Order: sequence, then structure tokens, then C-alpha cells
Amino acid sequence: MENPWLRGYAVLLATCTALLFFSGAAVSSNDARPLYSLGQTHIWLGAAVGILTAGLAFWLRRLKERKWLLTAAVLGCFGR
Repeated sequence: MENPWLRGYAVLLATCTALLFFSGAAVSSNDARPLYSLGQTHIWLGAAVGILTAGLAFWLRRLKERKWLLTAAVLGCFGR
């Protein structure tokens, strides 16, 4: 059974992660740092991605439907 809410949550997390990468590249390539608000946006996006990742791991932990998915999520979060 596919959960559309879980899929939407995963898409939201992927979108926030992509925005985090793009804002990080813009902040680190700018030596003068006139885009200070972009640096703050990068920090807030990083916090949001961390919280969303923990939420996804918790959600997958509660599913108990797909053991391989849980294993992949835990290995992705904490490494080997």
C-alpha cells in the first residue's frame, strides 16, 4: 500500500535539500558576502532539512511494512 502523504513528505525533503545545496554554493562562492540574507537562509534550510530528515526516519520506523526501506533509511542517516 502506497502512502501519498509519505511520498509528499519525501518530495518536500528532497526539494528543501536541493535548495540547501544551491544556497550553499551561492554563499560559499561569494567572498565579499553581500548576500548576507542568503547565508541566513542557508542556515535555516539546513535546520529544516535536519528536522525533516529526523521526521522521515521516525515515520519510516513506525511503518514496519518494508524492512529493507527502514534499513536503507537508517544507513543513510547514520552511515554504516
